[in-house]
Amino acid sequence: MRSPLVILILGVAACTVARAEQGAVRVQREPPTAIVIRHSPVPVVHRQTEVVGDILKLAVRRPAPRRPQRTEVWLSVRTAAGAPIPLQNPRNLRIREIIDGQPRAVPPGAVTVEQQPLAVVLLRDVSASLGAAALSHSQRAIQAYVMQMQPGDRTALVVFSSQAAVVTPLTDQPARLNAGLRTPFLPLDTALYDAIVLGLRELTRLGERYRKALVVFTDGHDTASGRSLEETLAIAASSAIPIFTVGVGEADAAVLQQLSGVSRGLSFPARHTGELASIYATIAALLRTSSVISYPVAARAGETVHVEITAGGSPQDRVIFYGVYTVP
Repeated sequence: MRSPLVILILGVAACTVARAEQGAVRVQREPPTAIVIRHSPVPVVHRQTEVVGDILKLAVRRPAPRRPQRTEVWLSVRTAAGAPIPLQNPRNLRIREIIDGQPRAVPPGAVTVEQQPLAVVLLRDVSASLGAAALSHSQRAIQAYVMQMQPGDRTALVVFSSQAAVVTPLTDQPARLNAGLRTPFLPLDTALYDAIVLGLRELTRLGERYRKALVVFTDGHDTASGRSLEETLAIAASSAIPIFTVGVGEADAAVLQQLSGVSRGLSFPARHTGELASIYATIAALLRTSSVISYPVAARAGETVHVEITAGGSPQDRVIFYGVYTVP
């Protein structure tokens, strides 16, 4: 029996976001440079099988001046058990649009599937409350992630306790990142929110050719940031960069879920520090096998477009999602 598929649309650059949550797509305001798509509430539809899925990001972008607009999604597919499934052949996807009531199938030849380089900022809590075991396990888990970097990928390391600091700026050199991991324990305070904003700023300096993500490891509540949770959530939502949170010990699970939810990432609570290696491996696999799917926009400015995306090779394991936007 085949495993059902789970589709997770992670995101694309600094573009407009659509999030499906409890059957509704919510709108988040983007930076001034982005094209804003206005969405209407639509359900996520599951057919043929029991699956879990979210439309996390859907964007319209003009790749260059005077070039036609394209619809883009950053898509990750995995089984219900969590095993990632690479998307490499656009012919395995079926994309159908309804433009002002008229159905249109997107020709497979017009769809591109790319695996752009990854740009990931790793945020590591080094406050003394962690203890030696947690710090050691997090170091090994991050080292394993770093060793999976591919040519073109860039990774940065940010550490935080009472303050946040970029220990290793975005680099393609694993050795520099491993050197930055040798950070000693620092005071007990935790500037989680400041660290997240600092990490997002590192990523926004890069161009749009990267798939960007933030991975946060912490064991506590924020006690030292200059920003509030509300400010941090607003910045995370507008960044269009998914945040993956990894919480251990006394970590505030509700806050970490809010941070990952508003940014269209995922939250991974660790029951004990020994799970960190497998959690980071899961995040790495999810990012590594994700793809950017793009196709030309056929609608005219002001027209409403309903997008239906079907993935999977057979009716038994296909997953269908809907998104709605108005072409700017």
